[in-house]
Amino acid sequence: MSTSLRRFAPPLILLMAATAASAHHGLANFNLNVDLTIEGKISDIALINPHSWIYVDVANADGTTSKWKCELRGGTVLRRSGWTQDMFEIGSAVTITGSPDRFEENTCYMGSIFFANGNKMDRYGQLVAAELEVRQAIEVKRMANGVPDLSGDWAAEQVVMTDPRGLSGTLVPLGVADQFAPGELPQGGRAFQGSRGTPESFSDDPLATTWKRPSMLPLTEAGKAAIAGL
Repeated sequence: MSTSLRRFAPPLILLMAATAASAHHGLANFNLNVDLTIEGKISDIALINPHSWIYVDVANADGTTSKWKCELRGGTVLRRSGWTQDMFEIGSAVTITGSPDRFEENTCYMGSIFFANGNKMDRYGQLVAAELEVRQAIEVKRMANGVPDLSGDWAAEQVVMTDPRGLSGTLVPLGVADQFAPGELPQGGRAFQGSRGTPESFSDDPLATTWKRPSMLPLTEAGKAAIAGL
């Protein structure tokens, strides 16, 4: 069993587009410009929100064992995508590729996972065909008293990275994701903050660079004061 790191050094892309991208609460924690591979045995799996975690025991050359954990998408969206606890058999061998945490040892961002039975899943992999067809706008139905009727199927369409591994590109609706090459940006779009090759990903302080940028939305005076007080 082993771990390995490889530096990925693409030319820095100047991103000129002005469309907004939603912030992600954890992406800046990981250095997506570095490739990592770990091989080990699953010790636990937690399909939870806001992010799921897979725990892997990695055997070292000296006979010791390192405890690793790798972040996946949230449990709710993974279940919508067809992922289940049964996929992660405790004690079975796996190989995980992704990127390391900037601040915490033996922690990674899972891009892809290879199972002992030969199956492979990318971070945004879909096992439920119906999910690929949830492209229509949600119609909010109301009861006779005007209150929204929350019964029935009403979940919004997933958004996924154009790179199925979640390392590069940006978020797009699942229904159009197959129209993009891995990591490709929509016309006029810009890469997700902190994703591979972005200015934020090369910053000495990626968290500050990602979260302390000027707001892309108009702010009230109260909003400006609140930000100034942080």
